[in-house]
Amino acid sequence: MEKNVLVIDDEQGMRDMFSFELTRQGYNVSVAAGGEEALGLMEKNDFDILFLDMIMPKMYGLEFLKILKDKRKSNAVIVLMTGFCADELIEEAKDLGAAVCLKKPFDIACVLDTISKNTGRKGKA
Repeated sequence: MEKNVLVIDDEQGMRDMFSFELTRQGYNVSVAAGGEEALGLMEKNDFDILFLDMIMPKMYGLEFLKILKDKRKSNAVIVLMTGFCADELIEEAKDLGAAVCLKKPFDIACVLDTISKNTGRKGKA
Protein backbone atom coordinates (compact mmCIF):
# COMPACT_ATOMS: atom_id res chain seq x y z
CA MET A 1 0.00 0.00 0.00
CA GLU A 2 1.35 3.42 -0.96
CA LYS A 3 2.00 5.87 1.84
CA ASN A 4 0.68 9.42 1.72
CA VAL A 5 3.24 12.02 2.70
CA LEU A 6 2.64 15.71 3.44
CA VAL A 7 5.61 18.09 3.45
CA ILE A 8 5.07 21.45 5.12
CA ASP A 9 7.95 23.85 4.51
CA ASP A 10 8.17 27.48 3.40
CA GLU A 11 11.28 26.75 1.31
CA GLN A 12 10.38 25.87 -2.29
CA GLY A 13 13.62 23.91 -2.75
CA MET A 14 12.83 21.67 0.21
CA ARG A 15 9.29 20.99 -1.06
CA ASP A 16 10.64 20.24 -4.55
CA MET A 17 13.31 17.84 -3.22
CA PHE A 18 10.80 15.89 -1.14
CA SER A 19 8.25 15.78 -3.94
CA PHE A 20 10.71 14.63 -6.60
CA GLU A 21 12.61 12.08 -4.53
CA LEU A 22 9.68 10.55 -2.66
CA THR A 23 7.51 10.32 -5.77
CA ARG A 24 10.37 8.42 -7.43
CA GLN A 25 10.31 6.03 -4.48
CA GLY A 26 6.59 5.35 -4.94
CA TYR A 27 5.08 7.62 -2.29
CA ASN A 28 2.07 9.89 -2.82
CA VAL A 29 3.43 13.32 -1.95
CA SER A 30 1.58 16.55 -1.21
CA VAL A 31 3.30 19.80 -0.31
CA ALA A 32 2.26 22.94 1.52
CA ALA A 33 4.12 26.23 1.92
CA GLY A 34 2.63 26.82 5.38
CA GLY A 35 0.38 25.62 8.14
CA GLU A 36 -2.89 27.02 6.83
CA GLU A 37 -2.40 25.42 3.42
CA ALA A 38 -1.49 22.12 5.12
CA LEU A 39 -4.63 22.18 7.27
CA GLY A 40 -6.68 22.62 4.10
CA LEU A 41 -5.00 19.60 2.51
CA MET A 42 -5.63 17.58 5.66
CA GLU A 43 -9.36 18.32 5.43
CA LYS A 44 -9.44 16.47 2.09
CA ASN A 45 -6.78 13.77 2.54
CA ASP A 46 -5.45 11.32 5.08
CA PHE A 47 -1.69 11.31 5.49
CA ASP A 48 0.53 8.61 6.95
CA ILE A 49 3.44 10.90 7.70
CA LEU A 50 3.95 14.67 7.91
CA PHE A 51 7.29 16.43 7.55
CA LEU A 52 6.88 19.75 9.36
CA ASP A 53 9.32 22.67 9.29
CA MET A 54 9.70 24.30 12.71
CA ILE A 55 10.23 27.90 11.54
CA MET A 56 7.82 29.25 8.94
CA PRO A 57 6.15 32.61 8.39
CA LYS A 58 2.59 33.06 9.68
CA MET A 59 2.42 29.77 11.61
CA TYR A 60 5.35 28.14 13.39
CA GLY A 61 5.56 24.37 13.57
CA LEU A 62 4.60 24.39 17.26
CA GLU A 63 1.43 26.36 16.50
CA PHE A 64 0.54 23.84 13.82
CA LEU A 65 1.11 20.94 16.25
CA LYS A 66 -1.12 22.62 18.85
CA ILE A 67 -3.94 22.91 16.30
CA LEU A 68 -3.58 19.25 15.34
CA LYS A 69 -3.59 18.18 18.97
CA ASP A 70 -6.55 20.40 19.92
CA LYS A 71 -8.65 19.27 16.97
CA ARG A 72 -7.36 15.69 16.96
CA LYS A 73 -6.92 16.21 13.24
CA SER A 74 -4.59 13.40 12.31
CA ASN A 75 -3.14 10.03 13.20
CA ALA A 76 -0.13 10.68 10.98
CA VAL A 77 3.42 10.29 12.20
CA ILE A 78 4.83 13.80 12.56
CA VAL A 79 8.47 14.47 11.74
CA LEU A 80 9.74 17.89 12.77
CA MET A 81 12.44 19.49 10.62
CA THR A 82 14.63 22.25 12.00
CA GLY A 83 17.94 23.98 11.48
CA PHE A 84 17.91 25.11 15.10
CA CYS A 85 19.05 23.02 18.05
CA ALA A 86 16.71 24.34 20.73
CA ASP A 87 16.21 21.23 22.84
CA GLU A 88 13.33 22.73 24.82
CA LEU A 89 11.41 23.48 21.61
CA ILE A 90 12.03 19.97 20.34
CA GLU A 91 10.78 18.53 23.64
CA GLU A 92 7.68 20.74 23.45
CA ALA A 93 7.08 19.51 19.89
CA LYS A 94 7.36 15.90 21.05
CA ASP A 95 4.90 16.63 23.86
CA LEU A 96 2.52 17.94 21.17
CA GLY A 97 2.82 14.78 19.11
CA ALA A 98 5.99 14.98 17.00
CA ALA A 99 7.63 11.55 16.84
CA VAL A 100 11.02 12.49 15.41
CA CYS A 101 13.14 15.57 14.79
CA LEU A 102 15.42 15.82 11.77
CA LYS A 103 18.14 18.43 12.02
CA LYS A 104 18.77 20.33 8.79
CA PRO A 105 20.64 19.80 6.59
CA PHE A 106 19.79 16.17 5.89
CA ASP A 107 19.70 14.06 2.74
CA ILE A 108 17.05 11.92 1.10
CA ALA A 109 18.53 8.72 2.58
CA CYS A 110 17.78 10.12 6.04
CA VAL A 111 14.21 10.93 4.97
CA LEU A 112 13.66 7.44 3.55
CA ASP A 113 15.09 5.85 6.69
CA THR A 114 12.80 7.99 8.85
CA ILE A 115 9.75 6.95 6.82
CA SER A 116 10.73 3.29 6.95
CA LYS A 117 11.33 3.30 10.70
CA ASN A 118 8.14 5.17 11.48
CA THR A 119 5.65 3.71 9.02
CA GLY A 120 7.04 0.26 8.28
CA ARG A 121 7.46 0.83 4.55
CA LYS A 122 10.54 1.14 2.43
CA GLY A 123 10.58 2.90 -0.91
CA LYS A 124 11.41 0.97 -4.04
CA ALA A 125 15.12 0.72 -4.77
